[in-house]
Amino acid sequence: MVALALLVVTEANVDRLVALYAIGVFTAFTMAGAGLTAYHLRRREPGRGWKIAVNLTTAAVSAAVVLIFGITKFTEGAWLVVVVFPLGVWALIRINREYRAEAAALEAVPRPGDDVPRWRRHVVFVLADSIDLATVKALRYAHELRPDEVRAVHFMVDESHARRLMARWEATAGVTVALEVVACPDRRLRHAVMELAARTTEDGQTALTLLVPRRTYTSPLGKLLHRGTAESLAKALEDLPGVAVTILPFAVSLAARESEVPE
Repeated sequence: MVALALLVVTEANVDRLVALYAIGVFTAFTMAGAGLTAYHLRRREPGRGWKIAVNLTTAAVSAAVVLIFGITKFTEGAWLVVVVFPLGVWALIRINREYRAEAAALEAVPRPGDDVPRWRRHVVFVLADSIDLATVKALRYAHELRPDEVRAVHFMVDESHARRLMARWEATAGVTVALEVVACPDRRLRHAVMELAARTTEDGQTALTLLVPRRTYTSPLGKLLHRGTAESLAKALEDLPGVAVTILPFAVSLAARESEVPE
């Protein structure tokens, strides 16, 4: 798309395109030479002097070529690279700084003794919007965690849907966990989940694991028609102490193919 745009803007003029190409190529040479110069300046190794000289010369000559093209071809399209290049360098520096900050935060390993569990009780909530294979899989997984308590929770946005769910829940064989219905009349689902999680862990001794079944779809139509809220719930609860969110994916398209009966 960018190449096509350049062709349209420059009217496929080779002279103008060569200037842009040269600026791009020699800008890359300048950055590579400057980067290698800084690299060898920080190291103590045999042949360090001539390596610095070669790379510094490469950076200086390449920068001179970029400067010449930028001045002589400025009105012929080089202004675009001259303007965009500093913005690109600034963006790369910011990205590098962000990566370094994230790496430093992840490398802050706790001291011995800081990872000792301080929770006396573990509760698992399974969010249930329907009773299907994805929900049953989540309930089974909840029991595998060996918690002190497993609860299935439905946040009631639609009363008629909640009533149908409760009836189906009671009628479904093999489901031993009772369904708890929490009213959510203002339809602020994330707020209601946060309030329940905060109440559950407010004693400071209870750990909560929230299991969120996520139905995944491989077809573009399935992805368009079914947009889950699992990630948004996980983000809303990530700052609550003692609360962990586990998203359990369930491949609906695969289950549908496996259930197809051949004619």
